[in-house]
Amino acid sequence: MLKRTGEAFLCCDFFKRVRASSPLRGVVVGLVAALLITDASSCAEPLQTRFNSRTSADHAAPIERLLVMTAISNVGLEGMTYEVFESNLRTKLELCGIRSKVLQSKLIDVEATTHVGEAADELRPDAMMKIRGISNLRTADRTRLYFDLQLSDIASDRVLWLAKLAFDVQGDSVWFEDSAAGNRLAIGIVSQLRDDRVIRGCPASWQGSSKLSHESK
Repeated sequence: MLKRTGEAFLCCDFFKRVRASSPLRGVVVGLVAALLITDASSCAEPLQTRFNSRTSADHAAPIERLLVMTAISNVGLEGMTYEVFESNLRTKLELCGIRSKVLQSKLIDVEATTHVGEAADELRPDAMMKIRGISNLRTADRTRLYFDLQLSDIASDRVLWLAKLAFDVQGDSVWFEDSAAGNRLAIGIVSQLRDDRVIRGCPASWQGSSKLSHESK
């Protein structure tokens, strides 16, 4: 997909240059236009995964067990998409040496429930990460989902990491089934935690997502 997007931008750029070049205009413009029409989405802006994060985890103990609480169905991320997201989030965290458990809730502030207590007793987590769906914005070709994320040390109740995330999915419907989006979201979150040095056990061979747009403080 990334390769195809890159080709699309080259194609769009070429079309602009050809359109401004009089010797080639009559010969090539028709062919280029036909190619663009066959895949109208080629010139679209690529889907974004944009973080704005800040961290205070420099002197924190390494995280080995992480309890994740999510409340994201309100922005349309549920069903198959959520299942893929949760599975890949746990897989990527495990790859970075972190055992995790993910709990889904309609209201993330309901933390003193039996399920949370049982999960904490079973996992005995070092830290807790909360992922909240905030809102969504629909445009002609995509829906942008907005999230707040927070990761805290449980023993000290100290906030180690805060982030705001804008995440694009294909299409203009808030209710979608997109396994690729679920996987991309999981990789994006773990990659950002790694890049901000909140988690430090990821193998050097795993590049995660190198195409993220983010601003860390």
